[in-house]
Amino acid sequence: DFKNDPRTQNIPVIGPSKAGAVLEGSKDFAKKFMKRHNIPTAQYETFDGEHVEEGLKFLETLKAPYVLKADGLCAGKGVLILPTLEEAKKEFKEMLGGMFGNASARVVIEEFLSGIECSVFVLTDGKNYKILPEAKDYKRIGEHDTGLNTGGMGSVTPVPFATKEWMQKVDERIIRPTVEGLAEENI
Repeated sequence: DFKNDPRTQNIPVIGPSKAGAVLEGSKDFAKKFMKRHNIPTAQYETFDGEHVEEGLKFLETLKAPYVLKADGLCAGKGVLILPTLEEAKKEFKEMLGGMFGNASARVVIEEFLSGIECSVFVLTDGKNYKILPEAKDYKRIGEHDTGLNTGGMGSVTPVPFATKEWMQKVDERIIRPTVEGLAEENI
């Protein structure tokens, strides 16, 4: 155990608390956190093995493509974007059946949002924060953003579309409410 091993006592470490790590470790927790703090996110519902029929019905309310996310961590591979309702229903059942082990014991189904995506990194002490350089990662295994997600096929920084004005919107609509929400919830 890193914390109690005498050989690691003087190694500086930075990272979230166990409670803070849940924001990354549970898609459902993150989505609920965003809703509580008015942070923009896609329409979604979360389902477990006892609510398969409800999940299948929810899929029918969405338009293609369909987004399925294992609730837990899957090394960047727990998100499926499926072109047809038939495929989405099949994969939803397989995910709940253990496709990603315990990580997919619960599955988040969300509406597909098209557009550009990048990762913005932030350090916070729980009150103040510093925005680090953003990065655009390329997750898909195939050329031209096709195929399944991987743990990452490469990243680029700086990101050309992340202008000063764009980053200001990200700060106002996402980062600041997140940091304030973390403080409010003692995370």
